[in-house]
Amino acid sequence: MSLPDMPTTRARHGLFRLTLAIVAAIASYIVASQVISFAQNRAMHAVTVGTTEGRARASFWFTPEPETANHPGPAAGFAVESTRCTRPCVLRLWWVHPLLPGLEAWTVDIDKDDKVIGRSHWSSP
Repeated sequence: MSLPDMPTTRARHGLFRLTLAIVAAIASYIVASQVISFAQNRAMHAVTVGTTEGRARASFWFTPEPETANHPGPAAGFAVESTRCTRPCVLRLWWVHPLLPGLEAWTVDIDKDDKVIGRSHWSSP
């Protein structure tokens, strides 16, 4: 009966590098997710009632997805019917987290005068 061959030093180094690369990729994803959440939360808190739609759009990092009475936008993944944009809201702008879609989003509600009337942070457990 012979012993199994031990991996060569070169094979062990390759496995170590692969493991290190996977850990670095996971850590980068987590850090990037946290940076995006921090920046979007900061932008949301800077947008207050009465802010113009244009200024609200410019505060966030990404292009928003609109929700109107006729177009639910990304609301289906987060909201129930009772939380939809309804009068005086005529437009809800959604910023969905690009690395955590379906888990985190931010919204700003706009009235007929293009002014912010509300804002929300949406998250899924």
